[in-house]
Amino acid sequence: LEENQNQFITSLEGTAQPLMPDGGLSPCVIKVLGVGGGGTNAVDRMLDSDISSVEFWAINTDAQALGRSKAKGANILTIGASVTRGLGAGG
Repeated sequence: LEENQNQFITSLEGTAQPLMPDGGLSPCVIKVLGVGGGGTNAVDRMLDSDISSVEFWAINTDAQALGRSKAKGANILTIGASVTRGLGAGG
């Protein structure tokens, strides 16, 4: 069994091709969604660490918290605005 596994791994190594289109740009699209206070804080921390090629979204009922994320470069989405009037839903 071990011999068959080694042959399989060797054959995979010989045929592996990178999944990169011409020009070297990755076909992957990474989006990070931070929801609520903890999620938007995580997005803010990632933006502070200069992670590139990622689309960041901050989603919250608290308009003031979203303002901080927007200033750092995240896309924002206010939810529950008619219920919370932008003041947040937390306690």
